[in-house]
Amino acid sequence: MISCYTFFELLCHLDVNKNWGKSKGNVCKCSSVEILDDPSAIVETELHYQTRRLKNHIPESRLIPEIIISLSKSSSIDEFYKNEFFDEKGQKRLIADCNKRVEDILKKEESKYLYFVEKILNCIKQEKYDINSEKDFYKIIKELIEGRVIDSAKNFTQQNNIREKVFNLCYMYYSYIFERTKQLIINGGTTPNKNDYEDSMICLHLRLDKSFIFVTNDKRMYEAIKNSIERLKEHGKSLNKDYCVFLG
Repeated sequence: MISCYTFFELLCHLDVNKNWGKSKGNVCKCSSVEILDDPSAIVETELHYQTRRLKNHIPESRLIPEIIISLSKSSSIDEFYKNEFFDEKGQKRLIADCNKRVEDILKKEESKYLYFVEKILNCIKQEKYDINSEKDFYKIIKELIEGRVIDSAKNFTQQNNIREKVFNLCYMYYSYIFERTKQLIINGGTTPNKNDYEDSMICLHLRLDKSFIFVTNDKRMYEAIKNSIERLKEHGKSLNKDYCVFLG
């Protein structure tokens, strides 16, 4: 299984010039694995959000295979762009410039992510948290999650369960973001890495109410997830599930 965000990144790198064949092949390899749907849509659905985006949302696992089929049959980018298909709601989906459109969306979300991380950096400076203190570290993550709890409370009917629900759905996501922020501070950096956005969204797949095995070749991501899992165990929050991460 791979995240839809992994597919999106490959699609954005679809080279229309020199490396068309190679980049096309990289995208088409996704046909051999199961595509996971957008985790943010799953989280919002489980937290009972009522948004226009959710109302019109079609799972990525049903859209992406159509794109791959169209790409596999195309011998050029122009031929690929001419394709179209109808989704399960009968809406026509145009392939034209889909890689560029996805890239534009990701750039906007990356900007929001950078703004969020900068707010975390400012909070750490103002509150004078000790980033090397596990107690402070865990406290900050819980405060980030609490913000999501407050935002979700107006939509969630089972108020007694909302805090536990949000923690299980979002802990790995917020912990990853803070792990990367912590490393930024330790390394003396001031500018967050925008590419961490896609990795943070991949972490949103890693919910605590289900066991998971995660494999990555990104050492920084591996370390962040490993530390997040260890912190869970230290605070007795592992829910008797198995959480594993491997560097491959």
